[in-house]
Amino acid sequence: MKTYWLSESEEIVMKAIWAEWDGESPLAARQFIFHFVKKGLKPSIVFIFLKRLEAKGFIRAECSPKCRSEVLYFPLISRDEWRYTRTCQFIQKLYGNLISHFVNNPNATPAEIEELQNTLDDFKRKCLLL
Repeated sequence: MKTYWLSESEEIVMKAIWAEWDGESPLAARQFIFHFVKKGLKPSIVFIFLKRLEAKGFIRAECSPKCRSEVLYFPLISRDEWRYTRTCQFIQKLYGNLISHFVNNPNATPAEIEELQNTLDDFKRKCLLL
């Protein structure tokens, strides 16, 4: 699994992009920057975060074919992929190697082992659907 990391501010900008993105067409900054201007944030600050998101591989930026001064943004990581990764990172941080400790426990009952196996199988099926 690929590991992603965003600052809280970068995540807020990314959430605004995902909220406006239709899944196909690129986004012009004017389509989502108003979220931040209404809150008193200067557009120049948002553009700094956009540059960071591009450097981290979350978005791709390119010049608009219609207007050279307009930049279009394409999300490269879906909201679902981000949520899944964040969840896995949280679980790993919270539980660490708990599963391996449980598996190596000689006192585990067959029912507990079967429940763990079913949980892992469900998790594997969900992972394959992403």
